[in-house]
Amino acid sequence: MKLLKLLFFLVFIVLFSYSYRVHVYDFLRKSIYKVSSKEKLEGVYFNSINLGEKVKGIFTTLTIGPDEKLYAASISGEIQRFQINKDGKLRLEHTFLPFDSPRLLIGFRFDPKASKDNLKVWITYCQTFDLENAPNWDGRLARLQLSPNSDKVLENTLVINNLPRSAKDHLTNGIDFDKDGFLYFNQGSNTMMGRACREAGRWDAKREEELLSATVLKLDISKLPNDLPLDVKTSYGGNYNPYHPSAPLTIYATGIRNAYDLVWHSNGELYVPVNGSAKGGSTPTSDPQHPYYIKPVIFSSNQQHNSHIPPLADVRIPQEDWLLKVKYKGYYGHPNPLRGEFVLNRGEKDVKVKEYEGIIPAENFQYPAYSMGVHAAPTGIIEYKNGVFSNKLNGMLMVARYNLYDDILIMQIDHLSKNIAHSYDGKDIGLGQIDRPLDIIEDQRNGNLYISQYGNGGKILLFKPIENGEKRIVNPPNNDKLDEKSLKFNMTEGELRAGEHIFKENCIACHGEEAQGILAPNLADEYWIHGGSTTDIFKTIYYGTDKGMQAWQNKLSVQQIQQLTSYILSLQGSNPKNPLPPEGKKIDKMVN
Repeated sequence: MKLLKLLFFLVFIVLFSYSYRVHVYDFLRKSIYKVSSKEKLEGVYFNSINLGEKVKGIFTTLTIGPDEKLYAASISGEIQRFQINKDGKLRLEHTFLPFDSPRLLIGFRFDPKASKDNLKVWITYCQTFDLENAPNWDGRLARLQLSPNSDKVLENTLVINNLPRSAKDHLTNGIDFDKDGFLYFNQGSNTMMGRACREAGRWDAKREEELLSATVLKLDISKLPNDLPLDVKTSYGGNYNPYHPSAPLTIYATGIRNAYDLVWHSNGELYVPVNGSAKGGSTPTSDPQHPYYIKPVIFSSNQQHNSHIPPLADVRIPQEDWLLKVKYKGYYGHPNPLRGEFVLNRGEKDVKVKEYEGIIPAENFQYPAYSMGVHAAPTGIIEYKNGVFSNKLNGMLMVARYNLYDDILIMQIDHLSKNIAHSYDGKDIGLGQIDRPLDIIEDQRNGNLYISQYGNGGKILLFKPIENGEKRIVNPPNNDKLDEKSLKFNMTEGELRAGEHIFKENCIACHGEEAQGILAPNLADEYWIHGGSTTDIFKTIYYGTDKGMQAWQNKLSVQQIQQLTSYILSLQGSNPKNPLPPEGKKIDKMVN
């Protein structure tokens, strides 16, 4: 009897322990990936240094070569080489022209065996310079040899041809190498949420996902054929099989919607920031009887074979932007029916509609390492490696946030889980007020950061770490001096239209296309949180608030903010949905 009781007790302990571990793990995997970014890095600050007119241009990728010079790849296909002076400033040395006409060049990395005398480079680009109605099968990967002492391109070999491409800006993107010399690059999706929209005029109308789209792809250079380029078209006359044992180009991970960049960290993990979908996309179905069903080419472990995954159209819930810790054969939430992947992200947790009730994540879905929320649009990523600030930043990830924040997000990695333990807003340490940052690179000799800014015509920015009591340089405000008494808001029709244009260019991600409020308050009712006068509205835009509204004084002129204020005033009462709580003050349009 005692033996039976002891056996029962042991079974109970095992079951309890298993249940506890399962529930704890389930809690962690659902919560650890989202970390507040309200903390601050004490004793860390960067100065912004003006590099002048000679660094202007729209540069998609920055890197520092084995010759200790900075290389900037232009969106139109040019490559510029800059000498880095002792003070960190740049002097243009050479401009390389690999193409005879513009190409959408995104990925740019030196070969691991490159040296200052052997400047071998790998690039990804799209053949057609078009961001609205581009052809499919437009992605390329090429190998260049750059002259170390002139502007000559000594070699330009097309290595991979016919990678898929969306009709818009989901392209063949960033490149990185792992410690073993394998080449990895991001391949964007063809659709918003896994299935082509049926509505005419939509950017993803009628172009379904291809077998290689929405992935991180891996290239084994040693397996490349002698006869290049390697044609990787998988349909429409192509028959490339990325699953064949001898295939040079294979699929490393899937469901990665539109990742601009990637980095192999010194801890052995691959980190990829990914852009989630805006609202309005369509999802695929696993029902073979449905007219929207697309038969898989391969039945991966991601497929839910026994589940009915319904198709959705015009999903009104935007999906989060994530930092992924990418594992081999992992699935990260962007459906592709050709691979048997039908579930969008975490199923009903991310798609809160009746049709998706009960839909759980796909079998091989991998939870992200961090969530940036919606519309942050992460782009370039690096691992910071210099020991400035007593090694406070060493090993941290830095990610450019192209939208909403206009800064660099800093992320500290947990040593055990290798997910994100803490995150910090760049604006608090001098890495803010960047007009749409695209890429970032560190000069590891001194910790200087170079950032490519897309907005305002484009240019390269330098940020230098401040140590030993060096004086901070505060970014100056707009040259216009603010005189509140001179503000006027009785605008002409033309000025109102200018205000509307400014609103659509800068404000709809948070406030909505009709100012109805998404992440931020409704601007089209009759109430205002921060005061009730017209001047209060202007000042809220100009100075920002401590509750999420950024200051626009360094991005828009006083006149532009007046135009924007007048346009917002013209919307009052047009969309009274989502009314503010009682503390909202009614706007007095007669008060300036």
